[in-house]
Amino acid sequence: MNIAHIRTTEDGQRIQTVEEHCRNVANITAKNLVTLDLYHTGYLAGLLHDIGKCTHLFDEYIKASFKGEIVRRGSVNHTFAGVIFLFERYFCINAKTKDDILRNLTCEIISYSIGAHHGLFDCISIKNESGFDYRLEKNRKEICYDEAINNFCKWSSLDEIDKEFEIAINEIANAFSKIKKNSYETITNRSNIKIATYYLLGMLQRTVLAALIDADREDTMNFMQDNKESIIKVNSAFWLKELSFMENKLSILNSNVTQSEINIRRQYFSNILSRGIEEKYGIYKLNLPTGAGKTLSTLRFALKQASKFEKKHIIFLMPFLSILDQNSHIIRKFISNKDIILEHHSNIIKDDMNSNELNRYELLSESWDAPIIISTLVQFLNILFDGRTTSIRRMIALMDSVIVIDEVQSLPPNLMYMFTLAMDFLAYFCNSTIVFCSATMPEFDTLDYRVDFSKHCDLISYNEKDWEPFKRNTVNLKYYINTGISCDEVTQDILEIISNVKSLLVICNTKKSASEIFNKLLNKNNFRLFYISTSLCMVHRKKVLDDINDALRSDEKIICIATQLVEAGVDFSFESVIRMEAGLDNFIQSAGRCNRNGEYNKLCQVYLMKLQDDNMALSRLPSIQKSRESMEELLYYHQNFQGNEDAIFENSSIKEYYNYWNINSSRNFSYTYNGEELFDLLSVNKKHALAYQMEHNNCGHVLLQAFNESGKDFKVFYDNTIDVIVPYGNSLYLIDELRNLNSWYELTKIRNVLDRLKPYTISIYEWQKKTLEEQGKLESLFDDSIYILDASAYDSDYLGLIVKNTHGALIF
Repeated sequence: MNIAHIRTTEDGQRIQTVEEHCRNVANITAKNLVTLDLYHTGYLAGLLHDIGKCTHLFDEYIKASFKGEIVRRGSVNHTFAGVIFLFERYFCINAKTKDDILRNLTCEIISYSIGAHHGLFDCISIKNESGFDYRLEKNRKEICYDEAINNFCKWSSLDEIDKEFEIAINEIANAFSKIKKNSYETITNRSNIKIATYYLLGMLQRTVLAALIDADREDTMNFMQDNKESIIKVNSAFWLKELSFMENKLSILNSNVTQSEINIRRQYFSNILSRGIEEKYGIYKLNLPTGAGKTLSTLRFALKQASKFEKKHIIFLMPFLSILDQNSHIIRKFISNKDIILEHHSNIIKDDMNSNELNRYELLSESWDAPIIISTLVQFLNILFDGRTTSIRRMIALMDSVIVIDEVQSLPPNLMYMFTLAMDFLAYFCNSTIVFCSATMPEFDTLDYRVDFSKHCDLISYNEKDWEPFKRNTVNLKYYINTGISCDEVTQDILEIISNVKSLLVICNTKKSASEIFNKLLNKNNFRLFYISTSLCMVHRKKVLDDINDALRSDEKIICIATQLVEAGVDFSFESVIRMEAGLDNFIQSAGRCNRNGEYNKLCQVYLMKLQDDNMALSRLPSIQKSRESMEELLYYHQNFQGNEDAIFENSSIKEYYNYWNINSSRNFSYTYNGEELFDLLSVNKKHALAYQMEHNNCGHVLLQAFNESGKDFKVFYDNTIDVIVPYGNSLYLIDELRNLNSWYELTKIRNVLDRLKPYTISIYEWQKKTLEEQGKLESLFDDSIYILDASAYDSDYLGLIVKNTHGALIF
């Protein structure tokens, strides 16, 4: 009897055997992959994943660790044995036939999942080496390989394994045929077909791995807590109940709403979406003007689809935390059971990568197992491309779900091709319904690696008459100078504009320029001043937003200085808006915060300005820089639309802008880091795979991707950040509670406190972390897995996070 886990009980201890754990994980993994028709592939991966624990060395290690003795985490290698076993039993070195290749592919997909379930490795690395070969060349005595296999065979027969593997080959063969068919049908440039095929194979591998990681963590958590968390049964009846609740609430709401032209159009759009669509899966567009009520309309659509096709999850993704908070508040009002909603907007737990053993704190990370999930575009992209096992695990939630991506134009250009093919995979391999929402929809279907939109992809067709009521603003280029103006000049322009209006919103590209303008206005007495950026935790931002809306309703004279996180989806309405130049999509979205419901009974002014100080800052923000260049080309071509400035808002201008945007960003459609293109590393890995194959005469390997290299370097934005808890409001009490729960055996209590602390987190850059640590303003808990900011580094009145240099000046 070999030991997988030990835990404390009231009577002393309880042991989970490797057999018990592997059987459980096999069943859960198989269940996770039913949607992809990979049941037996998953079962075999789960059954063999901890075969390396069937040794006396691991028994001694786990017993010592349980007794509290000092052991080096991951010192006993248990992930190599399963890889070696599969390769020795099934792999064809001189594979030539189609059957041989499929056998090898099946072997590699299962082997990779086993070998990587505690951390990714490269199939072919940037050093032109094989991760599989490295494992096969491992000293067998060092990892007690023969002992592990002999002990494993005492409770699992080789006949069972062989039968499962043969069925798995057929499953992988069907999946591979589907991948090739998709590539041939969607990629117009035939030279790109191989790239797309290998990329989709990589997505398939990631999904199998995700299913195994999730199963392993779920069974471990169940054992350590001696109970299974109650699982909500999601089916058509479940979703129909929520849909009925929403329809009743909408009926009451609509009967009490003023029947203005805007509200009539909102209800019209909502009613169209309430019918749903007849396809079980696919990719669709929802192109509606700002302020058209997308949140409720898409919730209505999603509930309809989920009830019709028994979807597992409804997932809402937003680009900014401010939108997440607001939309979550709206969604909760129209869902009867609030417990079915998960909000995931930060990674409080710091995940160690590439360990040979499960980090116990990893069990506290969000698993995305709730029926309704509300999260950010960043978290979604991390699930698809990040190398941490906590991110990869969540990929199973993306299968057989309804996924609504709000403000999809916010996608960074350098992730474009990786994103478009991933969407094809989720829709047509994972049976998910994906909806792209935007008032400024990018031209996704004209790219080299395009989104394979469904046949009738426009959920609502464009009609100028339907959009007319949403014309609430007029463009003013009075202060726009192509060479830019200084912060002092912007401040004077702000003071001139506010003298003629009651409320003014100023949206900046960077926190540095926003805070500088804010400080220049701070001592003025003839208006009330607000500040919003990601330096404020969610609870703090919510308070500021509530205060702003109260001030707007009371007719106070106010100015709000903000970053772009308020430009889309935030439900407040100013009499006038200034947007520092970025892209046309940014400008149009910002205009949606002006005269939002037509309450000012006139066309209100939306100003475009260019800040000189942005020139240097945006050179480090390539996405915004490319967008601004495209906007400038549009303005130059039309000579600033003189005499017809409002034409900027027209559909023809949006399409023209995205044409410039595609040209300016085309060389940046692949994420490049240290000279390596991640899109290439995740597909054919051309340079390194060719070098390896030439040196080793091919050796039969099918998978070529450098998964670890691409995953460890992946960041949605170039700057590396970590999430920290800030001392604001009730978080002070929760932080004290957390400090008293530093025990492996109190995971449920720790998770509960962390759930309540989620709204009190912000992201900081690595250089900020280093500075704060040097200044003694950052506390760490749970083996440096959680960080807490000192009160002296957080301005609860205005700016939120404040990092100062040795001279006491703010640094950004």
